[in-house]
Amino acid sequence: IVNSLMLGSRTGAVALIFSFLIFLYCIYKKSMKWNNQGNFGTLIAVLLLFIVVIFSFQALASLLGRDITRFSMGEYLSIYLGAEIKNLDVFLQSGSFPIHTGFFQSQTFIYVTKFLNKLLSIGEAKYSLNLPFLYANGYNLGNVYTTFYAYIYDFGYMGIPVLVGLMAFISEYVFEKVKGFREMNTVSISVLIYGKVVFALELSFFSNKFYENIFTMDFVQLVFFWLILRFIFGQDRPKGVRLRE
Repeated sequence: IVNSLMLGSRTGAVALIFSFLIFLYCIYKKSMKWNNQGNFGTLIAVLLLFIVVIFSFQALASLLGRDITRFSMGEYLSIYLGAEIKNLDVFLQSGSFPIHTGFFQSQTFIYVTKFLNKLLSIGEAKYSLNLPFLYANGYNLGNVYTTFYAYIYDFGYMGIPVLVGLMAFISEYVFEKVKGFREMNTVSISVLIYGKVVFALELSFFSNKFYENIFTMDFVQLVFFWLILRFIFGQDRPKGVRLRE
């Protein structure tokens, strides 16, 4: 968390805290056998946490050295939470989509295509996201467009049901795996993955975080090292196999 803040980003710190809370929630619900008891209290706690996080963003941005003193809290929140809709609307009003640049220059699966380009040497590995910074009435709206921007950019409106459907299927599949883990004293890889998935879904309001965070080699490597660590700590080793202390 400290490392993330030192690099001037709030997202990494928020991701760690959010995922940790998801882990706690899954363990709690497992202990309750996933019944409905405590759901209302959990909902209230989540809403209160959301309010605290939202209203602390301006103060945190100031601590990170960002000049936001010219904005009131209302203005800052309106820009932060409204820019995505306005920027997406500007893109849709242009009517110039889908933008056919080929699969190996995809916006939705940019990190998959970057990896394949580098591995197979068949395209431009340095291809980047096309996210123009926009302004409205003198306000800097940044370059956030919601997750739908990438889908429409690559595939037009038909990309929305297909890619949202795939996102929903993967999320539900992981959740069902989470509900099925048995041992309370072991590390469930599905729970760890679900923490990443839920946070990516939450950030879909800002951009294409689901496919950018989950469909990457970094994520594959992360899961791989989770498996190695679980083996080192003895939970996946066959009985009788011990590592030297």
